[in-house]
Amino acid sequence: MPTSRLRAPRLRFSDMGLRRRSARILLAGATACTAFVVAPNAGLSPVADAAPDDIVAIVIDGVGNGHGRGMSQWGAYGYAVDHGWDWNQILAHYYGGTDSATTTAGQRISVRLTDYDGMGEVGVISHGSPVRWGTASGQSMRAVETSAGVFDIYSSAQIACPGGTSITVPDGPVGPSSTYSPAAQQVQQFLDRFHDLAIVVDGYFGNQTSGFLSAWQQAQGLPVNGSLWDQDDANRARQIIGSATGSVSWNMVGTHVQSAGNPVHFTSADGENSATDRGNVLGVCSSNGAVNHYRGAIDVVSASDGNRVVSDVDVEGYVRGVIPKEISASWAAAGSGAGANAVRAQAVAARSYGMSQNRTYTYPGSSTRYASTCDTTSCQVYGGSATRGSATGTVTSVEHVATDAGVLATANIVRKWPAGHPSAGQIVSTEFSASNGPRTAGGAFPPVDDIGDDTAPNPLHRWTRIIDADTFAAQNGLGSITGASMEPTTASNYQGFDGVWFNDIVVTGTAGTYRKQAWDFRNAMGYSSPGMTVRVIRESTTSSSMALIGDSVGNGITANNGGFRQLTDGTFTSQTIDAVDSRCTTKDSCPGTSGVEAANALPSGLDLVVVELGYNDNPATFGSDVDAMMTALTAKGVKRVAWVNMADIRTSNGNLVYTPANAALAAATSRWGNLAVLDWNAASNTPERSRWFNSDGVHLTTTGSAEFSLFLRDRLVGLAPSSYLSPPRRIELPVVGSTMTAPDGRTVTIPADAAGVSLNVTMVRPASGGYATVWPCQQDRPEVSSLNARSGEIVANNVIAPISAAGTVCFYSSVGTNFLVDIAGWFAGTASPGASAPFVGLLPQRRVDTRSGLGRATAVTPTSPLVVPVTGLAAQLPDGTAVTVPADAAAVAVNVTVARATASGFATVWPCGTTRPLASN
Repeated sequence: MPTSRLRAPRLRFSDMGLRRRSARILLAGATACTAFVVAPNAGLSPVADAAPDDIVAIVIDGVGNGHGRGMSQWGAYGYAVDHGWDWNQILAHYYGGTDSATTTAGQRISVRLTDYDGMGEVGVISHGSPVRWGTASGQSMRAVETSAGVFDIYSSAQIACPGGTSITVPDGPVGPSSTYSPAAQQVQQFLDRFHDLAIVVDGYFGNQTSGFLSAWQQAQGLPVNGSLWDQDDANRARQIIGSATGSVSWNMVGTHVQSAGNPVHFTSADGENSATDRGNVLGVCSSNGAVNHYRGAIDVVSASDGNRVVSDVDVEGYVRGVIPKEISASWAAAGSGAGANAVRAQAVAARSYGMSQNRTYTYPGSSTRYASTCDTTSCQVYGGSATRGSATGTVTSVEHVATDAGVLATANIVRKWPAGHPSAGQIVSTEFSASNGPRTAGGAFPPVDDIGDDTAPNPLHRWTRIIDADTFAAQNGLGSITGASMEPTTASNYQGFDGVWFNDIVVTGTAGTYRKQAWDFRNAMGYSSPGMTVRVIRESTTSSSMALIGDSVGNGITANNGGFRQLTDGTFTSQTIDAVDSRCTTKDSCPGTSGVEAANALPSGLDLVVVELGYNDNPATFGSDVDAMMTALTAKGVKRVAWVNMADIRTSNGNLVYTPANAALAAATSRWGNLAVLDWNAASNTPERSRWFNSDGVHLTTTGSAEFSLFLRDRLVGLAPSSYLSPPRRIELPVVGSTMTAPDGRTVTIPADAAGVSLNVTMVRPASGGYATVWPCQQDRPEVSSLNARSGEIVANNVIAPISAAGTVCFYSSVGTNFLVDIAGWFAGTASPGASAPFVGLLPQRRVDTRSGLGRATAVTPTSPLVVPVTGLAAQLPDGTAVTVPADAAAVAVNVTVARATASGFATVWPCGTTRPLASN
C-alpha cells in the first residue's frame, strides 16, 4: 500500500477522451470476480464544473434518410451489389415475420394526383386511341365543373389542352361573399389557369381569392382592388384568353352529375401495360399547359374541398411509374447486373405498400373511396409513364426499361402476414425509406443491423450537423445552454422503436428547457431523419490570437453555417478569417489575392495562423510556394503555423494528384521549425470518406464541412499556447524527487527506489470520445486504456502506475483534452518480484475483452459473473523482464472498464470464494 498519503499541487496537462467508464481497483485474492448489476440510477455521474454559458455548439450525429422503418433503398443496393444477395434475401431481411405471396393478376389501384388538386377544369389528351367519356370521344376532352359535382364535358378532334374558349369570365362586379357563386368560380378558374396554380377553385370569394386577384391586377398594371372584379378586369382577362385560344374547336358532348362511386371517367384503348406506348396513354393537362401521361383511366372527382384527379390503373402499370421515381434505374446495371436485385426488391415493396394503403379519400357525404393512395412521398412517389412540356411537345419517358424489367420479374408478388399473425393473409404495408443508417428503427418489423446501408454511394448513411448554441438558445428562449441529451420519447406512438430512432431531443438552458420529439426536431431543422444523437462542444479558451487563410474548402467551413466559427467561438482572443474561392498560395493566375498577399495583410505577432491552401497550386512547385508563404508569415512575427494538407482523392491518369504536394509540405517542416502539418488526408481517410466529399474529391458535403470543422477545432486548440495536448504528443511527468506535503504537515520527497505511484487522473472536456493511457516512459505505449470519457465530460479515475527507470510516468490521450493529475502517494520497494516487495509495477496489458473474445467470449451479466485468474499470469516489468504473478501475491491492481452496458448500472469486483459485497467499483 502507499507509504504516505500526500497532498500535492494539481498538475494540469493535456490529453484526450473515450466512450467507456473505467475504475482502478486494488484487490486482494488469487482470483478476481466481476459482476455487473443493472439497476436504475445505480451509477454515479461525473461532477461537471462548467459554467452554464460555455457551450458553444451542439453537434448532431445522425443516421439515415427517412423514417428508418422497413427496407432501406440504399441498403437493398448495398446487399445486392456489395454482398451478392438476391431480392428474396433482401426482403426477408428487412420485413422479418412476413412471407412472399402471389396476388391475383389484373387488380387495380386508384391514385390521387395531388398536382391537380382544386382545378375547376381538367383536360385530358391522347396521342394514340381517342379519349373516351361514355359514348363520346375525341383526341382531347375536358371536364368543366359548373356547380358542385356537376361537370360539362367537351371534346375536340385536335390534341390540345384547355385554352381560351374553355374559360369564360363575368363582366362583374364580383366581390367577396360567404355563399357559392358561379361568377366567383369563373374568376377563380381564370386566375388558376393564367396566374397561379395554387388558388382553390370552389366558387367562394374569400380572402384567398382577394389576395390572388390583387396580385394579378398588379402584374397586369390594372387598378389594384382585390375585393372587386370589375369590367376592366374582365376586358383584360378576355384579351389574355383570346391570345391563348388558337384555332382549337371544342364541342360540348354532355353533362355529368357525380354520385358516390361515379366520377367523370376518361378512358382510352391504349396503354394499360404495354412497353411501347408511354406517350400514347392518357395525358392530363396542368394549368401551365404541361402534360403528364398515366396508364389506365383518369377520373375527375368533386370533393368537399375542391376537385381531385385520380389515376385508375392496373397495379403492375402503377409500380412501373413508382420505381424510377423512388430509385435510380441505373442501379440495375451496378455490380455487373447484381443491382437488378435491388430493383426487384423495390418492385415488391412498392407493390405491397401501394396495395395495402386504404387512405380516406372519400366522396362528399359518403364513405366510398375515390382513391386509396397518393402520388407523393406522403404515400410513395408515382410519376406515371411519361411527360411533355405541352400537349404536342416532345415526350420524355418516366418509366425505364431497367425498372420495367424488375416489375416483370416479380409480377404480382407481394409480402403478406403469415398464419398465426393477427393480420394473417393481408398484404403487408412494406414501409421503406432511402437509408436506415447502421440499424433499422423497428416498429412493425424486427429491428436489424443494416450492413448493406453502409454502401459507399449512400450519402446519408451517417451525417453530421453543427448548431450554433447562442443562436439556438435565442430562438428558443433558453438563456444560455447548459446541456443537451437524448431521452426516451414521450410520444406514445414512437415508444419502443430501436436505438437512436424516435427519441426526444432535450436542450437545457438557464432560462428554460427545450424538449422535442426527434421527428419534430428533424422537421424543424430540415434534417434527413429523426435517427440522431446529440452532444455539446464546450468553449476551450486560450490566450492566443489566430488567423485562417484558405481557399474554397476553407470558405465552405467558415462561411455562414459551415461550423468552424461556431466551434471556435470564444477560443481565441482574436480570430481573423480570410478564405476565398480558387485561391493559390503564390500564383498570379488564380483570381483574387494569393495566400502570400493575404499573409502580408495580417496583423503582426499572431500566435497561430492556419493555412488551408494547395488544391489550386502546381504540385511540382509547391515546396517553393510553401517557403514563400512561410517567409511572409515569419516576417509578420507569426509564432506558429498550422498548414492543412490535401485530401488525396482526385486522380489524373490513374495517379493521385496531391501526393507530391503533400510530400513537399511534409518536407518543409524540416526547414521551418514553427510549421506543423495538420494531416487532414489521414483523418479523412475513413470508411465515411465518400460521404464527406463531393464527386470532385476536394470540396465537402455538409457532413464533410462539419467533420472538417471538428477536426480543425480539435487540432488547433492543441497547437495554441495552452495546457491542451493532442495526439501523437505525450506528457512525461517526473515523479521521483517530487516534494509533497504529508497529512501531518511534513514535507516529504518521493524516493529514488519508489516502484509505483498512486495517481488521480482527470480528463476535462475532451474534444470527442477517447481514452487516456498511463505507463512507465521507457517502454512503448501499451494499447490499453487507463481512463475513458465521452465528448465534453469531466471524468476522473484512480491509476496505479509503475515508475520508469528515469523516475517518470507518461500520459497519452487519443483525442484533445485538458488533463489533471493528482499524486496521492507512492509504493516503496524494488522493481523485482519478491515476497518482501510491497509493490511490483507491471507494464499494463489487457487480460480480458469480452467484445473480442479475449479471456471470455460472452458479456458479463448479473447472473453470469466474470472470473479472472490472477496468480500465475505471465507479465512484464517496465524494463521488459518477463515475470509471473506469484502465488503469495496478496493483492492485484487492475483497471476495469465497462463497455456497451445495456442500461444504467454498476460493477463490483471482489475476491472469488467470498460473498459478493453490496458495493460498486
